[in-house]
Amino acid sequence: MNEPPSSAANGNTGPETTKLERQKLQLEIKALEKPFRNNPAHWISAATALLAITALFFQYRLSQNEFILAETKSVQAKIDTERAEEATKHLTQEVKRLEQDIAAKLKQRDELQALVRNADSLLSRAQATADSKLRGEIETLRETTKPSSPFWLSLPKLVNQPELKEAAHIDHVLREANDQVMKARGQIQSANLSGFQTSQTGYNPDLKNKRLDNQLAFVKPGYQQPVSYTKYTIQEIGNELRFSFSEGDKETVFYRTPADQPIYNDDFEEAVKRSIEPQLQAELSRSD
Repeated sequence: MNEPPSSAANGNTGPETTKLERQKLQLEIKALEKPFRNNPAHWISAATALLAITALFFQYRLSQNEFILAETKSVQAKIDTERAEEATKHLTQEVKRLEQDIAAKLKQRDELQALVRNADSLLSRAQATADSKLRGEIETLRETTKPSSPFWLSLPKLVNQPELKEAAHIDHVLREANDQVMKARGQIQSANLSGFQTSQTGYNPDLKNKRLDNQLAFVKPGYQQPVSYTKYTIQEIGNELRFSFSEGDKETVFYRTPADQPIYNDDFEEAVKRSIEPQLQAELSRSD
């Protein structure tokens, strides 16, 4: 015999089920009626949202920091490259200067050797025609022209003395600085002083005091002598080359540059141009 179908199978809810659903609905209504701060579910949702926002903020800041770091590294790399290029430029200039020094010294050596050979030849002729009493003295003198003589053997030691090396270095620096002044004045003359003549007097190097004095002038067309000269003084003080010019007893410093790596650029030419203005004005206004 078949059993009758239950109420649940017929789609009908029994009293017990209805009661449970009613209680569930009442609990949900009570939960909604509770204040926000007393509802754990709301706190969890808010905390989750806050955590997501915080994570997003830190991710943004991390991204910004990485961008700033990358930019900083790029700028630093550019600075390092510029410094390396500047150092390479200075090294190239120094190598060029050393090559010029070596070439000049080789030329001086060749000239000295030629001079020694000529001196020996002249002494040989003199010895052949001289009085017998002088021949011994001439022979002694000829010995000094031989590379094996004590004089020539002692010469490298003499040349390598620190004092002489320092003097040679100072002489090179001062002469180069004076040449730069002369070059700048020549460029100024070519550009602005057509017809003027250059005059120089009083070139006086003082290696002991690391100083060089020179007097230069421009002569107005039609005149033989300048009204006055511009006295230049170039002196190495510490690690600085100081350029000055004098008007009577007044000395004016018009340019400074490192002695170990002098800079002669457009600023230097402008400084030289300012230095000649007093003498040039006197030359232009002369009426004698």
